Parts: sequence; structure tokens; C-alpha cells
Amino acid sequence: MAVEGKNVVFCGNFEYDASERDINRLFERYGPVERIDMKTGFAFVYMKNKKDGDEAIYDLDRREWGYRRPRPLKVQWAKVGSARRLGCGRGLRARQTPAL
Repeated sequence: MAVEGKNVVFCGNFEYDASERDINRLFERYGPVERIDMKTGFAFVYMKNKKDGDEAIYDLDRREWGYRRPRPLKVQWAKVGSARRLGCGRGLRARQTPAL
């Protein structure tokens, strides 16, 4: 089940030194990115439209991505409460900024 009322995509298994800008560039080709909540090795990407999220998931899941040592990405709809449980919710410390 996706996060209710939100178009939140989970993206994991990328290089630990990947930046928020890198993740934004990866997803913005599918549509407007409203926000990215990022931790080391994974991120929650808030897409403006569900259709754009669907396309990103279809295209990016299991795709090899990275600069030094490419890894297969894990890209799927975020599950209800997953962002909050992992420390990316409101009131918790996370690298939370509007998309660039």
C-alpha cells in the first residue's frame, strides 16, 4: 500500500555518497519532484503526480546506477508510515529540502 494521499517513491541501494542533487536529477526526467527526504543509501522522493511515480518505478527499479560502483536500485511506492519509521517524517531530523 502506498502512502495515502501522497506520491512517495522509495529509492534504495544507491551509493552512500550520492547527493540529493543526484537523486533529483535521476527522478526529475519523469516529472516534477516536490521534495526529497534522504538518508544514507536510501531516499523518499515525493513526485507531483502518481503517473510520474509509476513511470519512475517502472523504469528505475533494478536499474544499475552509480558513479564508482553501480548498484541495482530498489525503487517502489513507499509504504504507509515507512518514512516516519525510518526518521524522515515531520518533526524528525532528516535532510529534507524542496527539490532543486
